[in-house]
Amino acid sequence: MTKTIENKQTDLPLENGKARYADLLKVIIDKPIKEGITVSEMRRDIGIITILDKSKLLDTIEFSAEEFKHLAELTKQSVWGIRHVEILDFVDYIASL
Repeated sequence: MTKTIENKQTDLPLENGKARYADLLKVIIDKPIKEGITVSEMRRDIGIITILDKSKLLDTIEFSAEEFKHLAELTKQSVWGIRHVEILDFVDYIASL
């Protein structure tokens, strides 16, 4: 089973334009890991990063149910260095799926 999400463009700035949801998910999954990571978790995360890189300019992103569940949990626990309403919109969108 797959889960398709919108790759909405935001007003959040990036070096090369405005961030899309794929960019925000990549920020979340690329954060340093304090407690370490197993090889199987590393394979899973690198697979998700590959999907995000390939979907960067597409209107939707498709994940397996397991990949999306992992991303949803990471999103729920995410910590941000700025306050912005579009981050809240993004987090709420992911949580609603």
